[in-house]
Amino acid sequence: MSALGKKILLAKTGLDGHWRGVSLVEKRLQEAGFLVVMIGMATPDEIVSAAVEQDVDLVGLNVGGHIEVVHKTVDQLNERMVGVPVFAGGAIAPWAKKELEDRHIEVYPPGSSLEDIVDAAFRLCRINVKASTLKIEAQINPKYSADGAKP
Repeated sequence: MSALGKKILLAKTGLDGHWRGVSLVEKRLQEAGFLVVMIGMATPDEIVSAAVEQDVDLVGLNVGGHIEVVHKTVDQLNERMVGVPVFAGGAIAPWAKKELEDRHIEVYPPGSSLEDIVDAAFRLCRINVKASTLKIEAQINPKYSADGAKP
């Protein structure tokens, strides 16, 4: 178990092949003290089964633009794990962001800060800490610049 005692499940809802963002979020959440269960690309059934089996405190979904998968996942989660919070990131259109936020799903599109995502994880897991108060060092792959572009 992590130092915080909180477990987050991360999953990709699409077969888009883009892993950099979700991998950075996974690493930063681990650095902040969360136990992160990364299941990779998964269907709503697989995500919900893993969330129940792992008894997670938060579910993070990397969305490849298909928010209907998020809706299906959240509906199934609400049936089996009432009250487990969900946040989503990735390629999410502005209209879809509004739709998800109306369901109390926090949304972090490309360009969102890792600090904001970690703060959301603390808040959603009901931990009264801000990421900015932690000593979390970003370890950017030297093959890439801070914005992810190759030098």
